[in-house]
Amino acid sequence: IKAFDYYYSEFERLGYTTAGALDTWCIDKESSMPLLRSALMLYDVVGNQSYVDKAEDISYYLSTWMWHYKSCYDEDGDAVRYGYNTFGATSVSTQHHHLDVYAIMWVPEWIRLAELTGNEMWREKALAVWTNGCQLLSDGTLEIDGRIRPVGSQNEAFFNCNWNFGDRNRNRINNWLVAWPGAFRLETLRTLSD
Repeated sequence: IKAFDYYYSEFERLGYTTAGALDTWCIDKESSMPLLRSALMLYDVVGNQSYVDKAEDISYYLSTWMWHYKSCYDEDGDAVRYGYNTFGATSVSTQHHHLDVYAIMWVPEWIRLAELTGNEMWREKALAVWTNGCQLLSDGTLEIDGRIRPVGSQNEAFFNCNWNFGDRNRNRINNWLVAWPGAFRLETLRTLSD
């Protein structure tokens, strides 16, 4: 409770949370997810409605990182070429502008928040995040950027803007096949019954 109160009061005072996605002090979304999960866990343990209210406050902040629309890109970019839809994606941080599927990790919390508050908006956001996070999963035949992706793999990010890449296509899917998107998806599936 003391740890939660400390970090939540910092969030309340500053209006944002910070972490080190690029090994620097940076305003981001990822550092808020533990606050959201902790608020709902404390509600379960203590039974105090204020934790649900705080979870909702944190969720409004997390929503500011979410794309609530489908962006339009040039025909020659990866978004159009591979049918990538930005709706439901989340931006990483103020320093790292690409879109990723990190939000898939808090889908269960937003579904739970919808149940606790009666506000269906949280369920709708959770489903948008889930749908976005399940794009471009390879069946072993998916080829991106001239490379076949292994079964079950997914690229870590979509670069939605010209982020210091010079002449290279500014809206492209990166080539980093990391394990965490699949792990977060599996954790969400493990947590939810439907």
